[in-house]
Amino acid sequence: MKTTIQLFILFIISTTALAQDNGNIDIDKTYDINQKGTLYLKSDDADVSITGTDRKDVHVKIHRRYVEKGIVMGERDFKVEITERSGDLYIEDFEQSGTITIVGYMNEHYEITIEMPKTISLNIKGDDDDYHIKNINGKIRMNVDDGDARFTNCKGSYFDFDFDDGDIVMDVGSGELKLALDDGDFEVEKADFSKVNASVDDGDINIKTSLDNNGTYSFTIDDGSVELTVLSGGGEFTIYHDETSISTIGEFNKTSDYDNKSILNLSKGTANVKIRSDDGQIRLKAM
Repeated sequence: MKTTIQLFILFIISTTALAQDNGNIDIDKTYDINQKGTLYLKSDDADVSITGTDRKDVHVKIHRRYVEKGIVMGERDFKVEITERSGDLYIEDFEQSGTITIVGYMNEHYEITIEMPKTISLNIKGDDDDYHIKNINGKIRMNVDDGDARFTNCKGSYFDFDFDDGDIVMDVGSGELKLALDDGDFEVEKADFSKVNASVDDGDINIKTSLDNNGTYSFTIDDGSVELTVLSGGGEFTIYHDETSISTIGEFNKTSDYDNKSILNLSKGTANVKIRSDDGQIRLKAM
């Protein structure tokens, strides 16, 4: 029996690696793109930095180091494909893992740095990534499973965020905002949105924006808070509520108040604002 166990252990060690660095990537290249095109990015567990500049092409730097130390069975296949299609640029990573770490640890360092024309739009799909995006004036669409995003000086007119678990912070924003957030917070410091459709299941929304006279603004929150600061403009605020705390600062006038519906008016404009909250807090401020 002892001999059999020793042979089995020798077999395991002979068919494993004491350290693997499969999937190491180093890319530093430039690619063509249409000045009104879209950059598509699909990544997993990366630190992503995207900056808009006056350049005419896209500079992509990708650095990834992955190490498994100990007794590791199997192999890991990781690759990044970058392709130009009809004026757009696609950056996609793919991973197939058949490894099992019996004893030891795994360590991954994965960075994606992109410089591109500020007029380009973004379409991003990520899982467990963190993003810093700045100086992008095209449309931005993001579908992220688990990650945070910070936006600096992005002056486009369309933002579409679908995040499962993460926080989103913007310094400025304008045009249309679509937000679906399951568990996380959203904040924008100074915006000029003309249309908002925001839904948060468990988290907080903090938006400071002017209101367009023809604008429509819809907020739905299940368990959390909505803080809406009106930088300029006004309109009618219809609030559907259950067990919800409502507070106001500024010249809001309550025109109707029912058990689960309240209507307020801010006389400086004609925007239409609707807020639905099941169990949370609503705070309205007028500057």
